[in-house]
Amino acid sequence: MNKTKTAIWFIYDIIFSFLISNALAILILNKVTIFKWYWLILFTMAFLVCVYYMLTFIKNEKRLLRSLKDDLESADSRLDFNLTYLPVFGFIVTFGLLNQQIFILDPTLFFSNSYHNWPFDSKLDFLFYSYDNFIRAACLDFLETYNFHLSRISSSNFWILTLLFFYKSFLAIFFI
Repeated sequence: MNKTKTAIWFIYDIIFSFLISNALAILILNKVTIFKWYWLILFTMAFLVCVYYMLTFIKNEKRLLRSLKDDLESADSRLDFNLTYLPVFGFIVTFGLLNQQIFILDPTLFFSNSYHNWPFDSKLDFLFYSYDNFIRAACLDFLETYNFHLSRISSSNFWILTLLFFYKSFLAIFFI
């Protein structure tokens, strides 16, 4: 494969995997509207499994490169979900799902950072919160520099901020 075709396929593969993972997250966010302990435990376990697989990619760079190479070699005209990106997108999406369950448990832990006093009626707010902090961690904080927010959600709770700190730190380390 030539370099241009490989780059286009790589971008296409990332976008398609991103769309599939978000579609699944939106389905889950719309179905899970009440707090249940088993949802919180399930999302926490999925979050930790994604952390584990991302750590194996960090620890063994050859495994990640081999996985990406295998994905590129199997590239064809089919639309498929690339399992190499599953830990990364799973980590990002489960962070939003986990925060949604924490919000349902105690809504006072989060507040609106927008000028409008809108209630958190949209389930997508937590997905936007997750991607907002992902971009802040992976893209050198240009959102913070210009004080731009994708999400209307913020928190001043110590434990939520600690979870957010680990989330952003782990993403930054992974992408470095």
